Amino acid sequence: MKFSYMLLNSLTPTDFGCDEPEMIEALAEFGCSVVSSQDILGNTTYFAVAHTLEALEQMCNTVDLPGNCVKYSEVFQSVQQ
Repeated sequence: MKFSYMLLNSLTPTDFGCDEPEMIEALAEFGCSVVSSQDILGNTTYFAVAHTLEALEQMCNTVDLPGNCVKYSEVFQSVQQ
């Protein structure tokens, strides 16, 4: 089973001082990618993911973000109606 790591703190483009595409590009420079999720109001929330814990740690330290990480194997989208 392949595991990855997710930063549990949601991210916004303002955390990086840019817009959404630039935030995704900035995360890629750290070896991270993004999982996005919409709430019932249509607001999009972003979470950083990486294959190594070190990539998330480096990103948090460089951008000066607090963070809690979790090791996971899959992401599911759940919508309550």
